[in-house]
Amino acid sequence: MLLVVHTGYDWTDGFVGLGILVVVVGGALGMGFFAPAGERLAESHRSGDRVDVRRYLTMVGVDSALVVLAIVAMVDRWQA
Repeated sequence: MLLVVHTGYDWTDGFVGLGILVVVVGGALGMGFFAPAGERLAESHRSGDRVDVRRYLTMVGVDSALVVLAIVAMVDRWQA
């Protein structure tokens, strides 16, 4: 936020909006997917059941890719 307030960048610059969007999506994934899925995986592991982590790892990959995309956008200052 300080970047927008104290520099010549604006809220409408692409990299600013993308960065904020990735933070919001990451928070939503954390609350809506990672927390419940982590609890289910932990419970399955504790009870000795077979643990299938493919879906969880896919979402970790998606979340990580979004973060990398936001970093690239900020470094390149997309639509600045």
